[in-house]
Amino acid sequence: MDTTLTIHVAGRADEISPKTMAKAFAAFADLLEAPDDGSHWTMVGAHLGSLTLEARPSARSAEEERAIFDTLVSGLSFFNESGEAPESWSPQGRAAVRALRELTTAPGVEGITAAVPDQTIVFTPVDGASEPESRRRVSIGSVTGVIDRINTRQGCEFGLIDEAERHPVKVLFSAAQLDAVKPLVGKRVRARGELTRNAQGWKTHLRLRKVEVAEKPDRVPPLEELFGVLGPLPNGVDAEGIVQEMRRA
Repeated sequence: MDTTLTIHVAGRADEISPKTMAKAFAAFADLLEAPDDGSHWTMVGAHLGSLTLEARPSARSAEEERAIFDTLVSGLSFFNESGEAPESWSPQGRAAVRALRELTTAPGVEGITAAVPDQTIVFTPVDGASEPESRRRVSIGSVTGVIDRINTRQGCEFGLIDEAERHPVKVLFSAAQLDAVKPLVGKRVRARGELTRNAQGWKTHLRLRKVEVAEKPDRVPPLEELFGVLGPLPNGVDAEGIVQEMRRA
């Protein structure tokens, strides 16, 4: 029987950063040693595009190879059913599971799975409530860019390159919004909703509330044309004060 364990990071190679791929590879290596029983594995495949990593147990006999494989698969099955890594796993193995779950929300990543014969384990995003506040920030915000694709395989989402930060952002939306989103593929849009940033402050994904076509202005006036556009300021009022008044209006 085949004893290959495959980790698949779905997404587009031009959107998944090298750092994300490196983290996935490191987590895969730690996952193989999770049972902490001294077993060893051999890499048998690595493919780019959507990142795919494959390994088999390194053993002196078919029986030993099968035993190593079954031990790891048993732990993965427990994780698949409970959402938690086995307590018997090493700290590095348990951390590897969490790392793979966290990487599911990395820019460009559409999903991460572990596949063995007759079973596929899906790594789901870490529950936001259990993540330290220092690692993520959620606020109302927006992203602007051209929708390049829609994915409905694991929930509904579309991707775009945010014009402000110039990197991919995943936009999550409900099935009820699908008909409104479909005609916008290939168009420049502004999406608003609950925006999540990572520990580095980069936008990672947005839970959609509203999306609209964002037409580019025909002409952006140069700065010198804007001088004096407000006219003379009232006595004792500076520009910051005017902005505050506009916000209260």
